[in-house]
Amino acid sequence: MNDVFSFIKEYFDVPGMIIVLSSGFFVKYYLSSWKLNTAWKTFLLSFLFFSIYVFTLTLQDKNTVKLLMNKLFFTYVVTTSLYELFVKILIDKINNILKINLKNDQI
Repeated sequence: MNDVFSFIKEYFDVPGMIIVLSSGFFVKYYLSSWKLNTAWKTFLLSFLFFSIYVFTLTLQDKNTVKLLMNKLFFTYVVTTSLYELFVKILIDKINNILKINLKNDQI
């Protein structure tokens, strides 16, 4: 179990996962009028927020950028896959249980 946590600590960036998930939800609910595919919109918005995130970390320590870029790429790939495999299904089930259709509701 300790190996799993050390792997996650080494290759994943938790704030990066939050950035990707929040970008995806933002795109889904607020940028639906754009003519791009949802995956591309999520990628572009995540890239924008990743750039801001890396810039703020660069102000603290310039040596972490190369390590962080590898982490963020791996984090993006895994997070989008996990969203498709688990989070999307979980949200759909919760919406069906609560009989809520958040996509059509105005938030």
